Parts: sequence; structure tokens; C-alpha cells
Amino acid sequence: MSYQVWKDVVGYEGLYKVTQNGDVISMERVDARGIRRKERKLKPALASTGYLVLGLTKNGKSRQNTVHRMVAEAFIPNPENKPQVNHIDGIKSNPSACNLEWVTSSENNHHAVSSGLKERRFGCRARNIKWRIIATDISSGKQFEIIGLRDMVGLGLNNGCVYQCIHGVRKQHKGFTFRKEEISGG
Repeated sequence: MSYQVWKDVVGYEGLYKVTQNGDVISMERVDARGIRRKERKLKPALASTGYLVLGLTKNGKSRQNTVHRMVAEAFIPNPENKPQVNHIDGIKSNPSACNLEWVTSSENNHHAVSSGLKERRFGCRARNIKWRIIATDISSGKQFEIIGLRDMVGLGLNNGCVYQCIHGVRKQHKGFTFRKEEISGG
């Protein structure tokens, strides 16, 4: 059996504690309504986003918190003050400290794309481009590659509508059809 280190949940000191594995307990106390609460282990819920979440209460106000962020704030130093927490193994429901790291938004997106967790978004200039968008003018049949958001804005196109065309939700947008084409050797 492994040894568990319990640390205060940041922002909820004296009320809740968390372990490096993501276990959370509510400390024994008298709540805002004067009710005596015994120490107990909390059971997180799996949110639709894939993250484990818990509702924590302070001063009579409840707030939804992600378990991985509680673990990172308590156990992982963040000297560069990076704003996001990345799951190294890509499994959002694994909040263990050894699986977490502080990252920038850009680093988080790069990790998701490079590890195959997320498809490269249209208009993003990632180094590992694996596909491109081909637009076809319905009236002339002329085809061309859309390089990025600048091309779309120049043609008066909407990014969301182009995405829907690529994924079969829509057939066309503003007189164009769109398809995703694999790039060989990408």
C-alpha cells in the first residue's frame, strides 16, 4: 500500500484536503449553517468533458472544481506561472500528480495534436500538418487550397460553416464545397 500525502486544497485551506492521487476529503468542521460535519472522503463525478469534478463549498457558496487542477495546485510547482494543467498520458480522468504538468495554452494544444488526442484545427499552423482544405467553386468547378483564416475572411467564409461542410453536416457554403485532403508524408 502506498503512502498518501494530504495537502490543503488551494483556496479551501482547512476545509478540504487532496492527495497526489486525486483523493479528496472534506475536513471535520462546523459549516456556515452551524451544522457539525464529520471528515469524509468525497466521490468525484465524471463531467461530460471527461474530467473528474467535485462541488466544494466555502462560506455557504458551492463551486464546481476539477480534481486534476486541485492536485496540480497542491503538488506541482509552477514557477513560470503557466495557466493550464496538461494530462501527460492524455487521459482526462487520471488526476495523479505524476501525470500532470503546468503548460501554456499553446503547449497544451500542441500536446493534444502531436499525441493524436485532438485533430489539427483548421487555420492552425502546426508543424505536423497532416491534411489541408480544398475548396471547390460550385459555379466554375475551380479548386484551390485554403491556407488559413486569412483566405477564409477574404472569401467571406465562416470557419464554423467550412468545418460543417468538411464533416458532412452541410453540403455547401457561399457557393463553395469543401473537403479535407491528406498530405502524403505529413
